[in-house]
Amino acid sequence: MAKTSDVPAHETRVFKTGNSLAVRIPNAIAKRLALSAGTPVDIAVANGAMRVARSTAPRLDDLVERITPHNVHGEQFDELAPRERW
Repeated sequence: MAKTSDVPAHETRVFKTGNSLAVRIPNAIAKRLALSAGTPVDIAVANGAMRVARSTAPRLDDLVERITPHNVHGEQFDELAPRERW
């Protein structure tokens, strides 16, 4: 059973924006969750339902764990710019 909240359920519709689909988030829900335009979110699907949640900042350990020999690049330059020193 879904957890109840103090914000009533709102019915909305899926609409097309560019090549994607979008869902309007009612203002009462956006305020309750402190969401604004540009807030990063994660979208997941489980048991036929879509879950949208605020993204959390990735941890350095998680980012380092994703480094593989296939996604590591080599040096980007061969010589220093005129005023650079190492």
